[in-house]
Amino acid sequence: MKKLDKQDIKRRDDIISRLHAAQEELEAAVAKYNEELRIRWADVEIAKDALNAVLDDARAYVADMKSQIDDFISEHDTKWAEGKKGQAYSTWSDEYEAAFLADAEVEQPDELLELDENYIETLEDLPTEVEE
Repeated sequence: MKKLDKQDIKRRDDIISRLHAAQEELEAAVAKYNEELRIRWADVEIAKDALNAVLDDARAYVADMKSQIDDFISEHDTKWAEGKKGQAYSTWSDEYEAAFLADAEVEQPDELLELDENYIETLEDLPTEVEE
């Protein structure tokens, strides 16, 4: 065999044609995915911002409740504060102080990248006959 026959070349050309179609389909799917990702990410950002706004309210509530508990404690004398009830109120205040309500954070995923490989060019560049 010195060179590919017509049937082998036709087979290669058919594969190249199918590669073109399949690669275009994949590129279109990647582009569509990336576009949807950008659109959906905006929805995620809006929901995250809404949650963080409620968390602001929750932090303000916790701070207010701690302040009210501390005010109640400060209205009593030292004997009361050192007693069983005072210690219970102090523990209650500490629990509010320890409450940690951090903002929600969500990282945007990376977009899909297009193919680096050029399968078509690789197949097209294969020699069709022996080089002597």
